[in-house]
Amino acid sequence: RVEKMAGKRMMTMLTGRTRKGSDGDRPTRASDAGEGSGAKVLAGTRRLATTSVAGILRQALPVLAMLVVLVLAANAGEIPVPGTPVGITLQTLVVMLSALLIGPGECAALMASYLVLGAAGFPVFAGGGSTASLVGPSAGFLYGFLPAAVITSWMSRRPAWTVGRGARTTSGWMMQVGLRVLWYSLCCVVGCIAVEYLCGILVQSVMTGVPASVVATASLAFVPGDLLKALAAAAVVAVPGARLHLEGSTYTGFPSETR
Repeated sequence: RVEKMAGKRMMTMLTGRTRKGSDGDRPTRASDAGEGSGAKVLAGTRRLATTSVAGILRQALPVLAMLVVLVLAANAGEIPVPGTPVGITLQTLVVMLSALLIGPGECAALMASYLVLGAAGFPVFAGGGSTASLVGPSAGFLYGFLPAAVITSWMSRRPAWTVGRGARTTSGWMMQVGLRVLWYSLCCVVGCIAVEYLCGILVQSVMTGVPASVVATASLAFVPGDLLKALAAAAVVAVPGARLHLEGSTYTGFPSETR
C-alpha cells in the first residue's frame, strides 16, 4: 500500500509539472500569434500603400502628359485674327482631346495646373505669355478652359443614345464611327466652343469696355476653325474605340465609358 501511495504521489507530481509546463508555454504561443498578426498587418499596409501610389501615378501621368502637350501647343505659334486681340492656336484642339480622353476630375486638375503655372510666371500661354495673359483681354478664354474641359468630359461619358453595340460588319463599323464622331463633336461644341466663347466674350467685354455683341461678332471668325478642331478631336477618339469593338474585344460602349 505504501508503495502504491508513493507511486500515486509521484504520478500526481509529474502530471502537475506537465500541466505547469503546458501553461507556461501558452504565453509564448500567444506571443508568436501576436507577432504573426503584426507581420500580416504590416504586409497588408505595405500592399495598400503600393496600390495607392500606383493608382495615383496612373491618374497623374495622363494629366502630366496632356499638360506638356498643351504647353507645347500654346507655344507653337498663333495666327492673328483682324478685329480681335485673340489669335488662333492649337490650344483648343488639345483641350478638346483632353476632355474626350480623360475624366472630368483629371480635366479640372489639368486646366487648374495650367493656369497656376501661368500665374507663377512660367511662359505656358500662347506667344510665351504668363501672368500678364491672365489679366489681358484674352484672359476669359484661358479661364474658360477649365469649365469647358470639365463639361465636355462629363457630357462625353453620358451618351444620349446607345451607339453601334454589336457591330461586326463593315457597314455597322462605319455607322458606329459616324455616330460616335457626331456625339463627341456635339460634346466639344457645347463645352469647348459655347462655354469657352461665353467666358471669353464676357471677360473681354468687361476688360476692354467694348459691348459684348461687338466682341461676339468679332469672335465669329474663330467658329469655323474650332468646328474643324472639334471634328478632328472626335474622330481621333471615336475611330480607335469603334475598331476595337469591331474586332470582337470586350469593349461595349463609348471609349470614355471604360475609363
